[in-house]
Amino acid sequence: MKPINNGYVRFLFVLFIAMIISGCVSQQGSTVQSPASSQLPAPTHSSTYLIGAEDVLNISVWKEPELNREVTVRPDGGVSFPLVGDIQVKGKTVDEVKTIVSKKISKYIPKAEVTVSLIRASSYKIYVLGKVNKPGQYVLGSYVDVLQSLSLASGLTPYANSDEIKILRRIDGKEIVFPFHYSEVSSGARMNQNIVLQSGDVVLVP
Repeated sequence: MKPINNGYVRFLFVLFIAMIISGCVSQQGSTVQSPASSQLPAPTHSSTYLIGAEDVLNISVWKEPELNREVTVRPDGGVSFPLVGDIQVKGKTVDEVKTIVSKKISKYIPKAEVTVSLIRASSYKIYVLGKVNKPGQYVLGSYVDVLQSLSLASGLTPYANSDEIKILRRIDGKEIVFPFHYSEVSSGARMNQNIVLQSGDVVLVP
């Protein structure tokens, strides 16, 4: 029997450790989503979230299994539900939709207990572009401000001009620009710059 080469044993040991480390890194990385497809669960503050196109709602009536279904908000902002027909939900909160459905369905089912919940939020989209670590589109389930959007994009790169950040917003076909000076806001000054972003806003980091 040939003697075991100590150098070969050391090589196998190093290779084994490397495989373990690689497996751990891969397992951790598997939970990371690309910014373009990043989507968070439905908002925790659904009472203030304004419903939009592509959002998915669950509407149900207690003890009425045939009146329990998921509905997707159409591009025109409407949804259809049995006994209720077409209703406009765009720009309304979940509680407001519940009130509308309850009123309409009470004609057929007096004192009906209606539940409306937001299953998936797809209408609130923002864009963080430029010199951030993870630029792209973010589909979110709750409203965020500028600082939170930068955090979602994993922060600024070392080459970013942090005091020349701009928020671009389109209203009635016109583009509105909001300046954002990171050094001021991060130090607690002029916090009014840290606006809550609207769907479609672009945070541009030069």
